[in-house]
Amino acid sequence: MLLYTNPHYTGGSYYGDFPDIYLDYDSPNTIVFHGNLYKDFESLIPNDSLWNATDMFKNEYGFKVTHIIKDGLGTEDSQGRAFIVMEK
Repeated sequence: MLLYTNPHYTGGSYYGDFPDIYLDYDSPNTIVFHGNLYKDFESLIPNDSLWNATDMFKNEYGFKVTHIIKDGLGTEDSQGRAFIVMEK
């Protein structure tokens, strides 16, 4: 699944069901994407798109999660992102 053949890829972000998920790396056997952990940091509403995209890559393309990497401090200025690494 290359960037130019991935129907969800739009130059760095997903559209449709995953408007706030960003693709960092994509090859036939590995995909890396990230998104904020929360849609709204103040009320701690989780970013469901992050986990829905993970499920989509698992169910539709056969990828499996190998790593979840969190960055950010969990503050309003550095809310936190999760990078999801998946492989076939």
